[in-house]
Amino acid sequence: MKLTCFAFTDQGIPYFHCRCPLVEAAKNGRFNVVAFLSGCEWTVTDPRTEVDHADASQQALVQAAGCGVDDVVEYLLDVAEVTVDGHDSLSGETALTLASSNGHKSTVVLLIDRGAQASSSNVKCMNALALAARDGQWAVVETLLHSGTYVDIVDSEQRTPLMMAASEDHSGIVELLLDSGADLGAEDRQGQTSLSWACLKGRVAIAQYLLDRGAPIDHADKSGKTALDLATLNGNPALVQLLLERGALIEHVDLYGMRPLDRAISCRNVPVVQNFLRRGAKLGPTTWNMASGKPDIMLVLLNKLLEDGNTLYRKGRLKEAAYRYTYALNKFPPEHELDSTFKQLQINFYLNTSRCKRKLNEVHESVEFAEKVLKLKPTSFEAYYARAKALKDLRRYDDALTDIQEAVRLVPSGNSDIRHVLFRLKDDIQSKSALDHTALNQENAGPSYL
Repeated sequence: MKLTCFAFTDQGIPYFHCRCPLVEAAKNGRFNVVAFLSGCEWTVTDPRTEVDHADASQQALVQAAGCGVDDVVEYLLDVAEVTVDGHDSLSGETALTLASSNGHKSTVVLLIDRGAQASSSNVKCMNALALAARDGQWAVVETLLHSGTYVDIVDSEQRTPLMMAASEDHSGIVELLLDSGADLGAEDRQGQTSLSWACLKGRVAIAQYLLDRGAPIDHADKSGKTALDLATLNGNPALVQLLLERGALIEHVDLYGMRPLDRAISCRNVPVVQNFLRRGAKLGPTTWNMASGKPDIMLVLLNKLLEDGNTLYRKGRLKEAAYRYTYALNKFPPEHELDSTFKQLQINFYLNTSRCKRKLNEVHESVEFAEKVLKLKPTSFEAYYARAKALKDLRRYDDALTDIQEAVRLVPSGNSDIRHVLFRLKDDIQSKSALDHTALNQENAGPSYL
């Protein structure tokens, strides 16, 4: 039997996981063994490896409280060497902090009735209410609040129980604390609020509830980060979407010169980057610096510029569209680093720029951009078509006709719609060429006197 084992073991020698028999008996609720060992004469022969009666009794109290063994706790509290708020020298906990963290409501009530101070902390400066809130112990939180514990009691980092509960996604405790008067605007040493912590940990439902209760959405911590910045660090697209829908500042700049979009890029979070771009986030120098060396992000940014340019083109805002296209072309990685995806995207930009330039009557530039496409993809019928239209505008009909014939040759045979467009342009070029020849012949013939 374990009782026999304990009875014939030196009481102060660590027996299991660095704990002496008295502590193990207390943890396991062996009241009779605890009473027997506690009443034995203790002799410490080597303080380096053994614990004295006072230290062992304090450890036993804390561990019994942590396991909710109320009768053992009650017994040990009557031991002269034990203090109700004393620390376990191994775990650093007090009886109240460990009982609260582990959710033993009856033990918490017992300890408070026996004089435990709710404001006392473990060696990590964590108080009982903060630990209960952090670990989701709703009943203990309620008990501590009813006993008069200050709802905004802070730890060494000035964190409140509300911050703890928000951080760990304990919605019921968040509601309980707020209903008990917890301060939504309280800040820790870093200037972070409960909403800051919820966003940093990606707690969507908690963040929504805190906002519903009036949490300031654009509060910035001591590094200038808002809830949106912190949500971006976490990378939860749903949380970012929530904050944007609630009006969070998308262009806020922190003390390091970074905006939420830049931070999402630095974290390589593609869905969040796309979310910001859909909301109209601006692309600045820091944005491109952060995107450097991240091909997946670069593709997202460049495709957004292409999409914006195409929208402007369809609306007839040609100068703005051309600016978007040329701006994007200047952001492409060096040509030797381009894979097939980047090359195709670059081709799209060149083609669209060529079309814009022709409509803006910058025809020579239109030809140049079409030729850039042909250098990358000599079989591009779209490039021959674009250059043919520009050459037609320059009245270089023979060259235009050559290009359109090459485009007809290259276009897939099954694409009848495109072939129809090409033949129509061919007819137009031939018609204009014939008119020019007629006009030229009439001019060379001189005036008629008939």
